[in-house]
Amino acid sequence: MADEKADTGGEFADPPATGNDFPQLNASRLVTDVRAGDHDGFSRLVIEFGDDEKKDSRVGYSVEYVDEAVSDGKGDPIEVDGDKTIDIQLSGVKMPEGSDPQPFGRIDGTSAFKQIESIGPFEGMSQIVIGLDSQGPVRVTELQDPYRIVVDVKTK
Repeated sequence: MADEKADTGGEFADPPATGNDFPQLNASRLVTDVRAGDHDGFSRLVIEFGDDEKKDSRVGYSVEYVDEAVSDGKGDPIEVDGDKTIDIQLSGVKMPEGSDPQPFGRIDGTSAFKQIESIGPFEGMSQIVIGLDSQGPVRVTELQDPYRIVVDVKTK
């Protein structure tokens, strides 16, 4: 497993950030874990995915600051603590079945991430909303073995 605690390099920038032909909707990857942690100079959100039949598919993503996050499908507001909101949209996400992990709902935050809400798949899309007290530059990285999308927010 690549060291997800290490600084992944790359530049921090102002969002939006998109990747992998977002919004491709082939619904091939299962979200298996969502976790967050503090690091020197940034807070990190890790979204981990299980294998799929193709073994090489990548999830499309969009990461941006928004005035108000709304849920896919209904369009209901998603309220989170903090003065700023990051909305992460993931495409190509499949619905969990039976005993599959279901890492949805409130996720433990960090010193910078006041509240994190992970919303389950709807028509091939999944969403994670982060509430923060201040807006910082963002870096999005993909890691392998297992496949992960990592969102770092600079804190100093």
